[in-house]
Amino acid sequence: MKLELFQTTVKEYQRFTQQLPIDYLKALSGDLSEFTYIASQTRLMLLRKYTRSGRGNLYLVDIAAEAIIKFPEHVNYLSEFQARFQRLCEQFLKRILADGTERTLNESIDDTMYGLHLHADEERINRIAQDNELLRIYGVLTFVKEIEILIIEISDFFETNGVSCIEKAYHLHAPVIQLEAQNSNVQNVTGSPFWRNLIGYDITEENLLSSSVIWHEQHSNEEKQLWSTASAFAQALIQEPFSYDEIKKYIYEPRIGDWGDFSEAITFYKTIPSPGISTSIRYNEQRDTVSIYVYPHVEEGFIVDSPQIISDVYTIMLAKDQKIGEWKVFAFGGAH
Repeated sequence: MKLELFQTTVKEYQRFTQQLPIDYLKALSGDLSEFTYIASQTRLMLLRKYTRSGRGNLYLVDIAAEAIIKFPEHVNYLSEFQARFQRLCEQFLKRILADGTERTLNESIDDTMYGLHLHADEERINRIAQDNELLRIYGVLTFVKEIEILIIEISDFFETNGVSCIEKAYHLHAPVIQLEAQNSNVQNVTGSPFWRNLIGYDITEENLLSSSVIWHEQHSNEEKQLWSTASAFAQALIQEPFSYDEIKKYIYEPRIGDWGDFSEAITFYKTIPSPGISTSIRYNEQRDTVSIYVYPHVEEGFIVDSPQIISDVYTIMLAKDQKIGEWKVFAFGGAH
C-alpha cells in the first residue's frame, strides 16, 4: 500500500509541476524570475515528504526498501537508487556561509524549508541571513531538480512493474458539503440510500401533492418549460422503439449535427443507474444557458430544501433558440 500511496502523491505533485514549470537550464544560469522563485520554493515544500524521514512521510530510502521486499529481483537497482539519493542529500554541494558556517546541501535545504516556509525557526533564519539569496536559490533549484529526477525515475519504475495509484473508492453514499448548520436529524433521505448524506426527506403520498403545488407556484412558465423539455429529452432516450423525429423536437437546432443518430447519448444515459431528474433549474451568470441535473441511484424521490454542494451527478444543458423563443437541449454531460 505504501508504494501505491507514493504513486498517488507523485501524480498530485506532477499537477503542480505542470502549472509551475521551471526552465532549469535558464534558472541555473542565473536567469531567475519571481515566478521561478515561487515555483521552486513551492516544489521544495511539496518534496519534503520524500526527502525527510518521519511519520507520514514517503522518505525515498524507505520507499526503495519497501520496493526491495516487493521486487527482490530488482534489489541491485533499488539499492543503488537509495545510495544515489543519500549521496545527493549528504555529500553534494557543500555550502560555506559568510560567517564561516559549513552546511551540506541537505542542511541548507532544511534551513530554507523550516526557517522560511513550513516553520519559523529563528536559528535557521539567522543562518539564512548569512547567505546570499541568489546562492540560496541556486541551492534550492539544484536540489529540487535532482530530487525530481529521482522521484520520476522510481515512479516510472513502479508503473512499469504494475504499481498503480490508489483508485477512487466505490461510494456507498454520495459525499456532500452542507452549507448551512443543521441538526443531524434532518438527514432523512432513506428511500434512495446513496443520497442519505443530503439534508432532505423522502417524498411521500402525503407531501407529494403539496410539494407539487409549491413547485408550480415558485417557478415561472419559462422554468416549467425548461424542466418539461429536459424531462421529455431524457424519456425519449429510453423510448422503445426509439424515434429520431421525436427526440429531434427537443434539440437545439444549430447543434443537431453533433448528436449523430443519438446512439452515443442513448448508451450513455442507459449507463446511469436509476436516474432521476432534479426539479432544480440553474441559470448561468449570463442566463443564456441552463443546467438541469440528473441524479444516479434514485430509487425513490426525495426533497432537498437547503443549499448543499454535491458531485456524482449528470447535466442536461439547455440553450434558448432565439428563432422560436424556446429552450432546447444543447448538451448532455457526464458525472461531475
